[in-house]
Amino acid sequence: MEYADGGDLREYLANSFKSLDWNKKYQLAFDITNGVHYLHKGNIIHRDLVGYFYLISYQLVYVIQ
Repeated sequence: MEYADGGDLREYLANSFKSLDWNKKYQLAFDITNGVHYLHKGNIIHRDLVGYFYLISYQLVYVIQ
């Protein structure tokens, strides 16, 4: 996995929330939803949906645990 230059989701939103437009906020939510859906399709349940399990890298979201 590449270096997550944006940190985790909590850190990223704490530092950037006010500067993000609503399209970018929507895109983050959409990316997270797609990641969790992908896991569910593989019969993987992601139990703890908290901000530090999502890494931001080059404006992409990675689900980790």
